[in-house]
Amino acid sequence: MLTAEMIIKRLNLPQAICHPCADIYESSPATLLHVIQQTPAEAEHLMLVGHNPGLQELGELLLGQSLPHFPTSAVLHLTCPVESWQELEEQRARLVWFDYPKLHLR
Repeated sequence: MLTAEMIIKRLNLPQAICHPCADIYESSPATLLHVIQQTPAEAEHLMLVGHNPGLQELGELLLGQSLPHFPTSAVLHLTCPVESWQELEEQRARLVWFDYPKLHLR
């Protein structure tokens, strides 16, 4: 939760749109997908903060392709062409970008 709290503060996100979910941490891709599918349709954007291997495996599941290893503080930005989060399933996302701090240390 500490990481999520730091992100919320840094991005100045209203607490009303931030929902802690213990199911995210150290979860399987199937559990993470289920959490996403429970998101209200009104939510146009969604950010999951958690740990590997679950988040990397979720990205691979949604993209239908392998991803490089997620180092510490990696961010995977996907776009999901669905009308509601309930419609999200395997291979429905597209990669927008993948970034992490060590990419910028050269």
